[in-house]
Amino acid sequence: APGGAMSPGMSPATSPAMSPSLARWPLFLFAVAAAFAVYWPTLYTILSRWTGDPTYSHGYLVAAVSAWMTWRAWRRGELENTGHSWLGLAALAAVGATWLLARGGSIQVVQQLMLPAMLLGFAWTVFGWRGLVALLVPIGVLYFVLPAWDYIRLPLQNLTVLAVGESLHAIGIPAYIHGHRVELPGGTFEVVEGCSGLHFFMAGAALAAIQSYLYLGAHWARAVLMAAALVVAIVANWIRVAVVIIAGHLTEMQHFLIKDHYYFGWVVFALLMIPVLWLGRRLEDRAPAPPPPAPAPSLALQLPGPLRAPVVAGLAVLLLPGLAWWGIHHSSVIAPVPTLPERVGGWQLEGRATGDWEPLQPGTTVTLDGHYADGLLAVDLWLVYYARQGGGEELIGYGNALARPRDGAIKVLAPGEARLSNGDRHRRLIWYRYEVGGRVTDSDLRAKVYQLTGTLTGRPSAYGLFMSARCGETGCDEAREALAAFADAFSDRLPGLVQERGETTR
Repeated sequence: APGGAMSPGMSPATSPAMSPSLARWPLFLFAVAAAFAVYWPTLYTILSRWTGDPTYSHGYLVAAVSAWMTWRAWRRGELENTGHSWLGLAALAAVGATWLLARGGSIQVVQQLMLPAMLLGFAWTVFGWRGLVALLVPIGVLYFVLPAWDYIRLPLQNLTVLAVGESLHAIGIPAYIHGHRVELPGGTFEVVEGCSGLHFFMAGAALAAIQSYLYLGAHWARAVLMAAALVVAIVANWIRVAVVIIAGHLTEMQHFLIKDHYYFGWVVFALLMIPVLWLGRRLEDRAPAPPPPAPAPSLALQLPGPLRAPVVAGLAVLLLPGLAWWGIHHSSVIAPVPTLPERVGGWQLEGRATGDWEPLQPGTTVTLDGHYADGLLAVDLWLVYYARQGGGEELIGYGNALARPRDGAIKVLAPGEARLSNGDRHRRLIWYRYEVGGRVTDSDLRAKVYQLTGTLTGRPSAYGLFMSARCGETGCDEAREALAAFADAFSDRLPGLVQERGETTR
């Protein structure tokens, strides 16, 4: 129209730059479904915890509420008349790159944290800043059921023991607290990880977030409700544990709650949350939720031209890291499976390794062990191999150690060298080397970095070599001599895996 006037039928609410949801909403749903398919390995680790761990058993319910709140935001018109955001696309790309790095380094918790962030980044790209704000709580509530909360389990567990111990002393019940154990005259209770109250903590946080989003319109009111819910959730767990212990004390450890306290805890939690819900209703009078911004939108299959580029780019950036990972995974070159030679130099394989020492390396593809001797000196060898490293199946990870707990205490003396002791007695000297992604190191940190670079460049395999010799009555000098001689001979068997002491790591 002349002079910049709008043409008939065009209004600020329906201009291409500020378009109604039109086809963006079904495309958003398609993107969510495609992301779940492409990032299925990460999604599976979350669903497995929801299914197999009672702490996260409410995850499916929270996910259903999250889906409903997302649909509700669209039906209320909160995604109407919004534009796209290239800044959101940049944020989405950063989140996707973080997921890919975490996948390569087998850092499962980071992968899980990135999954809802990807959905939020795509919403930001497609619906702009207002769309991100509208979907922040509906999608963000999923963070209350991610396994990342495991990291606060121990503090909650310690806090429970402290609170319950003080409560027992206050009412005159003789209780001796030792670590996480509560010793009574009639028996002993242990406040295990499942008694930390983490499940109540997460459920309370999710419930408060949902109620705040639906019914409260001021940030201060939401903060008050969230704080009240978290405090009540923690106290509910204290009451549960204290009641079970008191019941056991009064009935000489015969009360049914001792064996069936899980559901009792949820009853206590539900009863104590009633005042929190009442508080939320009272806060509604002080800070009511705003009315719907627009009437329910209609769908259309035609995407306005100015929005096609950001929507297509957002979809591509959302799925690219996952597709890249599948490509890397299927084109990777797997290193050969190792074998133990019958003889290396003057050393002869005489059988299995001695049973008084063994490194902890869970999830190996192949584990080999042997006892070598040259007539005067003897060395035990453990060789582990991972065709591919992943969560719980990696050379450097949670649960890995140079020895079993019952073998003794480990003290690292130098890079690649550790001593195994039992009290004041030095039992063994241990040398260790890692070959990850074709690179050799004796550093756990470098091995983890090489896992990342090796995996992303198509070399996901890893070897671990652990050699040990017994220390003498006067020290470990002879053991060090035996290990040096054996390492020199064995290096011909696996070139590059064994380095000279002090050589710079490549």
